[in-house]
Amino acid sequence: MGILIKSPFHSNNMETDPTVYGLRPTIIYDAVRELFNDKSILITGTRGIGKSSLSFQLQRILNGEKNVLVRCGIEVDNTRMFCKG
Repeated sequence: MGILIKSPFHSNNMETDPTVYGLRPTIIYDAVRELFNDKSILITGTRGIGKSSLSFQLQRILNGEKNVLVRCGIEVDNTRMFCKG
């Protein structure tokens, strides 16, 4: 039998702190790419997997905050061009 480890993620609570947000670099990169190109995204999934937290972090990114992008290794310049680092 395996060892149970306490999850660092907060279920049932939206994570608003970008310094502890559970990173999903591929999802962040794809979502930001689409949003920066004036496309729509649809965030779906079961209850408690982080849809609201992801939406909140994407909103912060679109408002110019780069903490999550830096943690994911994604570079964005002022012209809204970005690349994986």
